[in-house]
Amino acid sequence: MKTCQRFLLQCAISFLVPPLLFAGCSLIGLGIGALSDAGKKGGAEVSGLSELRTFELGTGIVLVTHEGTRIEGDFVGIQESKWREYRQAYLAAIETLKVRDQLPVPGDTITFNRLAGAKVRGAFRGVDPGVLLLWQKSGVYPLAAIRNLQGDSARPLDVFALHVLTEGGRLPYCARGVLVGRRNDTTEVPVEDILRIEKDAGGNAKLTGFLVGAVIDAVVVIAVAASCNETARQNTESCNKGWGPNNSGCNK
Repeated sequence: MKTCQRFLLQCAISFLVPPLLFAGCSLIGLGIGALSDAGKKGGAEVSGLSELRTFELGTGIVLVTHEGTRIEGDFVGIQESKWREYRQAYLAAIETLKVRDQLPVPGDTITFNRLAGAKVRGAFRGVDPGVLLLWQKSGVYPLAAIRNLQGDSARPLDVFALHVLTEGGRLPYCARGVLVGRRNDTTEVPVEDILRIEKDAGGNAKLTGFLVGAVIDAVVVIAVAASCNETARQNTESCNKGWGPNNSGCNK
């Protein structure tokens, strides 16, 4: 084979092989990352329904029940109890517990101080695990941070009893259940069954795998290009050393 033909062949290889190698390692890394993501569900614990309400729809979550069952999927929303049904259930609960005079009733105007000292006033909506809800935007307040709870006409109310009964599940919750999208179906998980909420930490392994593969591919491309350049340089030097057209070194 003539030197010029060998040179053209080496150039063709240098242009064709690197793209194939590039696709190889990057796609392998992407595939390994996808497998890692598929088996990596859960992550940082979410601080209850109050934080979950701030999630964008479609966020990956994991719900762990009191029985130890893990329910994985996408956050679809929170199923709220109907106002009249909730108020009736709440009134029935505080009548049974004999604490009606100590607790606010849904619809009452209440005031309280937050732990930081700011005073809040609004219409009492109800409770969720660990929080008090008002009928206003961003009306979610941790019960542990509420002080000096008062009802109409500055009537003192027992925020400690409200907190204890809420945490113990003795009072109904405004949120009836958490909606989780699983494949082509939506599952409603009752709030009282949920022990812990986690935000899905998966999704990064695919990108990491692809980037690692791309770095390896780049190294291979550079090495092949350097080898091609070195071969071309050697051929050029050989011809410049006096090999004429009749010499087999340049023609074969």
